[in-house]
Amino acid sequence: MRAFLLSVACLVGLVAVGCSGETGGSAGFGGSGGEDGSGGEGGGVAGVLVPYPSIEFGSLQEAIDAAPDGATVEIGAGVHELNAPITISGKHLILAGNGPRGDDRTELKGPLPEPDLPIVAPEDSVGVLNFTDGGSADIREMAFKGYDAAIVVPAPDDDAPGPVMEISDVDISDTVRGILWRAGGSVHIKDTEISDTAHNGMSFRGTETRPLVFRGKNIFLSDLGNLGIYVNTASTCDENGNNVFDDVTILGANGPGLAVINGGACLFNSRISFTHTAGVYVQGAAVLVQDSYILYILPGTFGVASAPGIGVLVLAGAAPSHAILVGNEIKNVPHASVANLGSFVQLGGNELACAAFNLVGEPHEGFNYTFDNLGGNVCDVDCPATLGLRTSNPGECVPQSSGIQAPPMLPAE
Repeated sequence: MRAFLLSVACLVGLVAVGCSGETGGSAGFGGSGGEDGSGGEGGGVAGVLVPYPSIEFGSLQEAIDAAPDGATVEIGAGVHELNAPITISGKHLILAGNGPRGDDRTELKGPLPEPDLPIVAPEDSVGVLNFTDGGSADIREMAFKGYDAAIVVPAPDDDAPGPVMEISDVDISDTVRGILWRAGGSVHIKDTEISDTAHNGMSFRGTETRPLVFRGKNIFLSDLGNLGIYVNTASTCDENGNNVFDDVTILGANGPGLAVINGGACLFNSRISFTHTAGVYVQGAAVLVQDSYILYILPGTFGVASAPGIGVLVLAGAAPSHAILVGNEIKNVPHASVANLGSFVQLGGNELACAAFNLVGEPHEGFNYTFDNLGGNVCDVDCPATLGLRTSNPGECVPQSSGIQAPPMLPAE
């Protein structure tokens, strides 16, 4: 199925590489890391181990400052209460804990966010870990709580390329945002859980000259104050796995599960449930969604306006969006399984059911909508009448007008 999807994407020019034999790739992925498996650029003092706690260092920041480029800072078991956020600048380190769960976990804990205070703006956010001036790290086997985010990569002051990092086997909870990345570079996140955030689970924003490259694998997000995953100005996905989220679960968010704006992303083998407004929200972007479940999407609000629950909402920005949906189940949503506002949507092998409308099409921002049926779509399959969500055209995957208007505000970073 994935080969079919990529062949379709190649035909329409949606993927960046791999359509004519190029190999492509990005810094930090596909073999550019060190022999220890790190995502770093190399050139540091590999093999140096800096333990913490230690009588040599009065704080974790002191241990990190003393570690040479390429070293491993081994953070022992226990809850490490932080009096100040940690900053890594000008070098690449490996930060290794004792595991993210259980009594022997390694937990870095800052002050917990005040529930009644406004959400801190991205540019003012302070993380448990902060990366500046070329600083980067591979982060392994630890838990984070507190501050405005667990990990913050701020927007650079110049045209810096951004860090190259890997985050694996990490638990994040009780913070404003789980991960806040506002630079170029590349990040690989895997085997990670994020829960109980006041705002987004993960927020990624590249720059116009340095788009972000990311990978996400086996990520579980739940009980999120706003979005599950926010992506803005990322490169389009490619067959090397760049800009792909694979095996992601988003369970419970007060905004869309995945929002992609002005860039691109792929979502494979994933599950989105009990999010608000939309399961997947696409604006001015190119998105592939394959072999995923989008279920029980709830109505939400943007500003003062109410937005109906939609499985996949695709709308034009400065230009039409482009979405390819293949092999998905999109069910149990109040308004529409798929809504296309002034954009281009291709569908193949999807099951759409239990919504007021299977497919909604409306003009938007001066652009008309287009649906391209790739075949194999089935609508209104096994929808229990007791749910009260029988579609208005059962058994037919036919676009209709529902009078829906675009939400007046973008999802917030």
